[in-house]
Amino acid sequence: MSFKVTEELDVLEALSLLVKPDGIFVKNEVYFEKFKEMFPYTAQVMVMGSRTVDFMNPTLTEHGTSNLVVRDLETIEDHFDLYHDYAYNATSFHLCDSLGDKKNDVTQMRSPGIMMTVEAEDVTGDLSGGGLKLNLSNALEKEGLHVITSDVIESDSKVITYITLKEGYVIARAILESKYVGFDIHFWSATNKHEAAKDALVAAVGGNGLALSTYRLIAGGMFGIGTWKEDDKLRGPQFEEICRVVKETAPTVTNNEGDASQSDLDIVMKEGLRILDGQSLKVAMLVGNDDRSKVAAEKH
Repeated sequence: MSFKVTEELDVLEALSLLVKPDGIFVKNEVYFEKFKEMFPYTAQVMVMGSRTVDFMNPTLTEHGTSNLVVRDLETIEDHFDLYHDYAYNATSFHLCDSLGDKKNDVTQMRSPGIMMTVEAEDVTGDLSGGGLKLNLSNALEKEGLHVITSDVIESDSKVITYITLKEGYVIARAILESKYVGFDIHFWSATNKHEAAKDALVAAVGGNGLALSTYRLIAGGMFGIGTWKEDDKLRGPQFEEICRVVKETAPTVTNNEGDASQSDLDIVMKEGLRILDGQSLKVAMLVGNDDRSKVAAEKH
């Protein structure tokens, strides 16, 4: 999966930034090699990756749910019978290592906008043309947005209000008999105020969160906005906070020199030579200066 969501991140990399420090990222397809790059601990049942959970030393919990793949805990004799790949990669990269070096652009190369569509039902506020335009304009200004112009179109049962902002525009469509208002909140600047603007507009028409639905779309933007550098920093994932958590929870890599016993080394060498094809093979060996290394070399 290589679809880019930013210049720096593909889909999987962006999603990995959303994982809690002690969380597990699960993918139901074969992405073992990709996950091995991103997480220190990786196992494939489905593909699982984590920064802190060691899958070879788990604390197992019976959740009391109906399972399709994993059996009830009391019936499992081998806790690893579903594993067929496992990796511990102490050098797994942190996306933050490269993101932290990102330089600020000096020339505006892009200008995406974001449209939030909001549907509010069972509203109780004033939906008349003049009242709706005034209440919505005031609500937006209280949130620090800059109203340039506003207009309203009325029919027997519908009211449409247009509000042009320095940061974008808002269109509100009210159906009086249904007590319904739909909003298109399109910002090309100050997109970090989307949520506050939504809450203010819904409150202005007497709506509530129980009868509300929202979604966002990437839309056109506007070049030449004086605040584009600040907007660019606020748009998209906030790497500074995410990366702070990632780095604070990164596992510590310790190098334990000399922990391997000579018998273990002998077994590794012997088994490693067995997988070589051919006969009378010549093998180059690097031997240390101490007597123990020389004895081991002569033995093999």
